[in-house]
Amino acid sequence: MGMIKVLSNYAPEPLVKALRKFGIIMHKAQADLISLLRLSYDYDIIYSIKSLSTIDRSLLKSLFMRRNKDHVVIYGLHMPMTLDNKVRPTHVMYDVLNPTQPVIASLRGFWIHTLNLRDYRMALNMGLRALYMPLGTDTNIFKCSLEKPNEFTVIYASRPAWHKGTDILVNVIIPFLLKKIKNIRIVITDSNYDYMAWIYEKLKGIPNITLYPHLPLNEYAKVLSEAHVLLFPTRYESYGLVVLDAMATGVIPVSFKVRGFIEDVLMRTEFRDYVVNYPDVHGFLVKVMRLYELYNNHVDKYEKLTIKACNLARLFSWDNVAGKWAYELNFILNK
Repeated sequence: MGMIKVLSNYAPEPLVKALRKFGIIMHKAQADLISLLRLSYDYDIIYSIKSLSTIDRSLLKSLFMRRNKDHVVIYGLHMPMTLDNKVRPTHVMYDVLNPTQPVIASLRGFWIHTLNLRDYRMALNMGLRALYMPLGTDTNIFKCSLEKPNEFTVIYASRPAWHKGTDILVNVIIPFLLKKIKNIRIVITDSNYDYMAWIYEKLKGIPNITLYPHLPLNEYAKVLSEAHVLLFPTRYESYGLVVLDAMATGVIPVSFKVRGFIEDVLMRTEFRDYVVNYPDVHGFLVKVMRLYELYNNHVDKYEKLTIKACNLARLFSWDNVAGKWAYELNFILNK
């Protein structure tokens, strides 16, 4: 068989580069599912990402579209099929409506790509043709570093949003840490200033807090590597890539237990000691303080933990993860 050609609206550069070693050429197209299908004459596989909880109109339209070619189509769920922690009435509706979209995609003959094992098992139990392929980190950018500032530094690097736990961060975590730790530096960053605007207005000018409304990827990786702890008070996830990126730079995550990298990987390692069940905010803060005390009183043990974080993350570099992607893509093409 010759080179496998994939047309995708999700194609991180390190994944594209790594897949070439396995005889797979992935081309990126800024297009929705309908447009991908129309552009697909010369491709073996079409990959379309779903990353929003809204109804995928493009998927619905595809039901009435004659396809140009009998392609293998993958519908990539970059969002959870159901929510880890339901606290609003709309969350129950989400759990009813969201799984119907992969069902529709499956009826169209598409494969369903899940980013976590819980969704993968759920898709299989629903009788869907499911794939599990985790995301990876770019270790050429997110490099392991043992060099930490003297100030104990914690970082929040998620998009400010309710489901990311930003309200917990601002109203509980930050006030507690500022009161308990004198030599603390709290860093908050995201790649999108529009999302950062409200939190910037609320926290600007407070001593010990540094806000970066927007950072290029290389600078973001450097800022990430200078932290001791990643604050990850998210309520639900599909994967949690920021945790993997942070660990690749030698940062220890403190998190609620959610599906994805936390549940599938960290809970099987000693890093589960820094994961608590939602909504145990007190337990979350206890874990942060434990790492603070470890760094201050046993820096050698903290550095060993940092090295273990780097080594674990390296297993999920795009170079390594691409092998799993290549296996699955070859499998479904020959199914």
